[in-house]
Amino acid sequence: MPVEVKDPELIRLMNEMSGKAMQAMLNIGMENATVGRLVKMKAEKNGDKVFLFFEDEQVTYKQMDDRSDRVANALSQMGVKKGDKVAIMLPNCPEYYYCWWGVSKIGAIFVPINVSLRGDGLTYILNHSEANTIFLSHEYIGHYRFIESDLTGIARLILETRYALNSFKLPSDAVPLEELLTATPTPPEVDISPMDTMEIIYSSGTTGPPKGVQQQHMGSVFAGVLPSMMGLSEGDIMYTCLPLFHGNAQMLTTMPALLGDLQVAMSKKFSASRFWDEIRKFNATEFNYIGGIPTILYNQDPKPNDADNPVRYAFGAACPKDVWEPFEKRFGLEIVEGYGAVEAGAVTINLPLSTGWKRKVPSMGVPFSAVNEIRVVDDNENDCPPNVTGEMLGRFTMQTNRSVEYYKMEEETSEVTRGGWFHTGDLVYYDEDGYLYFVDRKKDYIRRRGENISSWEIESVVNKHPSVLECAAFGVKSDLGEDEVKVSIQLHPGMKLEPEELMAWCESRMGYYMIPRYVEIVDELPKTETHRIEKYKLKAAGVTEQTWDREKAGYKIKRS
Repeated sequence: MPVEVKDPELIRLMNEMSGKAMQAMLNIGMENATVGRLVKMKAEKNGDKVFLFFEDEQVTYKQMDDRSDRVANALSQMGVKKGDKVAIMLPNCPEYYYCWWGVSKIGAIFVPINVSLRGDGLTYILNHSEANTIFLSHEYIGHYRFIESDLTGIARLILETRYALNSFKLPSDAVPLEELLTATPTPPEVDISPMDTMEIIYSSGTTGPPKGVQQQHMGSVFAGVLPSMMGLSEGDIMYTCLPLFHGNAQMLTTMPALLGDLQVAMSKKFSASRFWDEIRKFNATEFNYIGGIPTILYNQDPKPNDADNPVRYAFGAACPKDVWEPFEKRFGLEIVEGYGAVEAGAVTINLPLSTGWKRKVPSMGVPFSAVNEIRVVDDNENDCPPNVTGEMLGRFTMQTNRSVEYYKMEEETSEVTRGGWFHTGDLVYYDEDGYLYFVDRKKDYIRRRGENISSWEIESVVNKHPSVLECAAFGVKSDLGEDEVKVSIQLHPGMKLEPEELMAWCESRMGYYMIPRYVEIVDELPKTETHRIEKYKLKAAGVTEQTWDREKAGYKIKRS
């Protein structure tokens, strides 16, 4: 049986919020539920109103529409057509939006790439997605050249050079992105359905390669109903320092701002020292967080003007219980927590007290019943009673919403949606009132500072080192409330491996956020009779006296 909310007042509030969300959707109209049509509609309504604040630049709704039209037209003239996959590997900048929305306007499929990916991880996603075009920042041309000979489909390299030094030389095989922005601003007419795939966003694999989650236009557009539920209005400015290749910045900042006629203030990346100064500079009234951001901000030295900021709401997940309310008091805002997944969108929500919501700390909220149902089950998929931990399952109650589907992975799709329920792989429990609480991750992945990291990806790189016989990567608890990466390594007989050598090996072959903090050389990895590594034993041992700690050793990871 699905988890039920029994409090009559809470049910009334849920119905009220559901009504607001439904009205926001009706105001758009099902026929306009594609990214391109939404951008066009909002440009016609808002014109010269600023949509994006970035550094010292301001871009209006009209300019966003015009520039993405130009990209769409240029791509079409280059031969990109509906259904083609177009990868975007850019840092946060206005050009990211022009490319994303331009791709969407011709019915091509946007493939966001984590800018920290390197080597095999980058090669896999570009090849698996069948991308034939890539928008690439000049910053990453070296990483692209490193894998170029292994790529099977890229036919067009479009290079962003606006932020490059004057000494940068454009490669002969690249087209400058700036050239696309000079195309005529009239994109071709393409028949795009709200049910068409808008994006393939790759989540970290847990026991194998990353999975490409297919997102429909409709699901992306209606991800933007959050402001109408939280009470945000056209005067609000949503701030994000999270990367646009991440679902959070896309679906919990960009689309809500667009749908709600709001404004976006965007930073290139998170900086604790600059965070509140940027909030004040842009007069932002809401920001999103992930991972350890609240803890990091709270651990900064207190300042007399901490509460002197315009923010009303901070929206995110996994804020530690002992930080939650002190953070609110110190910075003069309300925390709004929820639970979401790339595959399933937002499935629970814990709205702010100012809406009349009966909040519980540290609950991740109650099921948003207008959109989905939630079950908590044991290993035999029997329903758990209140206060008993089990895996969280979810399913959509709105037939117009998206379904869960992995690109070119029918078997994995069937497995994760068996019985008509999406199996999250996360362990939770719920109380007698229907509030859900996160416990741990059932899947074998690591959560570090907002990034889901595949242990399989780390292991595949480390295992290629000539000295390594076998290894196991896993998470150990961090002071920031999530995980740090540890790798336990069994060497080939007679071989040696210094941790610093392993760090150098990893730096050119994986994203910096994947690189282990802890390394331990062991005589033998614990295994079952079927030769499976018993990671639970390694996790239980944690950081031992024999463990090398990168941070204590003073080893600095290069991020470029």
